[in-house]
Amino acid sequence: MYKKIRYYYWLIFSFLKKNFKLLFLNFVIGFFLVILFASFFPLVNSFIFSKVEKIGVVGTYDLTNLPGEIQEAISNPLLSLSDKGEITPVLISSYEILDGNKIYRLRLKSDIRWSDGEKFTAYDINLNFKGIETKVIDETTIEFRLKQPLSIFPIYLTKPLIKDEKIGVAGLYTFGEYKLQEGHLVNVQLYPQKKTFPKRSYHFYDTENKLINAYKKGSVNFIRTPKVKIVEQFSPWKNTTITKEVNYRQMMTLFFDTKKDVLSSKETREAIVWSVPYFEEYGERAKGPIPPFSWAYFKDLKSYTPNPLKTKDFFKKDSSDEKRTELNFYTFYDYLEVAEQIKKNLEGAGLTINLKVLSYLPQDFDLLLTVWNPPPDPDQYYFWHSTQRTGNITNYKNVRVDKLLEDGRKTLNVDDRRKIYIEFQKNIVQDLPAHFMYYPYVYTIRKK
Repeated sequence: MYKKIRYYYWLIFSFLKKNFKLLFLNFVIGFFLVILFASFFPLVNSFIFSKVEKIGVVGTYDLTNLPGEIQEAISNPLLSLSDKGEITPVLISSYEILDGNKIYRLRLKSDIRWSDGEKFTAYDINLNFKGIETKVIDETTIEFRLKQPLSIFPIYLTKPLIKDEKIGVAGLYTFGEYKLQEGHLVNVQLYPQKKTFPKRSYHFYDTENKLINAYKKGSVNFIRTPKVKIVEQFSPWKNTTITKEVNYRQMMTLFFDTKKDVLSSKETREAIVWSVPYFEEYGERAKGPIPPFSWAYFKDLKSYTPNPLKTKDFFKKDSSDEKRTELNFYTFYDYLEVAEQIKKNLEGAGLTINLKVLSYLPQDFDLLLTVWNPPPDPDQYYFWHSTQRTGNITNYKNVRVDKLLEDGRKTLNVDDRRKIYIEFQKNIVQDLPAHFMYYPYVYTIRKK
């Protein structure tokens, strides 16, 4: 036993003595290779092994018309507004409101850069507002000078700043490679500024069927949709997770043209609303024109319980010559299923409904069913004030509501504004120029 140990000892000793230089060199090289690999592994991992979200989008976009989701990813706004309507600095370090609330002076944060490396200064801010003077004081200070106080002005400063179509400032992502086909985007790559974020690859399709097929083939692994039919296709897939949330930024709404003789009566509009179901499978019930996330939201508004029999009784009683009331009802393809249910109920109540699917906002209609995006600020002057020819598609006119909307714009105190907009909500829901139906559910379909 002793002789065997001694034999191996001299064998190893002789090997090491003979190959010492080669072994030492290999050890040193190996040591540095380990350090080098450890140093560069995160970088290599981010390019080769990092997670990629391949997001499918239905729609036609170009570099001048990027989806809001991409704009918000690659850039930031000057400021944001809290749920209470208070200013929250984003790209600015401080602000002042001067001259009786007619001058907004903003000071930018220092050392902020565009995604191309250029320094971000006040001279780069290219926001042109009608009737508002923009004055750059120096590289870090800019003023917006209003002719009269406007409580909603800060909302105009909440849009992400973009230059040269795809360069953002202080965003979480940078705009990378993209592909165009006949002027429209086919694919866009976004690269994260933080290692913990996944790379995003956006793929654009002109039809839902193409989007669905892309998910089935693995070309995309992430879809957002409000459509239950799409969700039902993938709910049995074991490698797919589906989550549901309420989109309070949109509201399914039935608009009435109040200038039409048959719809000029509030009682007639109310009778039609009685035939509109709750559609609880499509979204969360809405109560008025201002969504729940707003500081001005008022929940105790008049509600309309579906009752098609009341609709039938009203039009039977209202039609002395037994002539059926005929209405032109327009909607978009995405909302056809909802519109058809409303049409069925109204026809069951004795009305004649001409339902048409359009790809544009009609200039003339009796009923219009579409998703509406209520503004973040409770100010809805553009949609309901009688002077607004473009936004006020219902041709609604109410002196009381006009005054409330005017006062809401002039009043700066949040508590006073809340009182004004509570009265506004009560009046709108009572008058029914439109019926606010529900906030749609949005489903996220994602491969595991």
